[in-house]
Amino acid sequence: MKFQDIIEQTGAQAVYKSSRFDSAQIKNVVVSDMMSEVLTVDKEGIFLITSLSSHQTLRTINNIGGLGVIIVNNSPIQVGLKELASEFDLTLLKTKMPAFEVCVALGKLLEGK
Repeated sequence: MKFQDIIEQTGAQAVYKSSRFDSAQIKNVVVSDMMSEVLTVDKEGIFLITSLSSHQTLRTINNIGGLGVIIVNNSPIQVGLKELASEFDLTLLKTKMPAFEVCVALGKLLEGK
């Protein structure tokens, strides 16, 4: 799954596109608002679904080697979050969809449906 696939399936807008936006292969999706739980994930090609629009979210996904984040529920993007995404070179997306609907859409993409 690619970032562009996520945008098309969720109606998301790109807040920041990383240098890997076109080439990154997303293999695993994690959904959580508790960053302590995200820190326990030991997988490759991780993309995070969360409504938590904070600097801690990007710091967490960066620490586990993730590829990017989608902020759901039309949560407002905190001041400085785009700049932090740029610093860490992480793709940051935003959508109006709730987390459950994003999970369903991305699950279908991962299954190839």
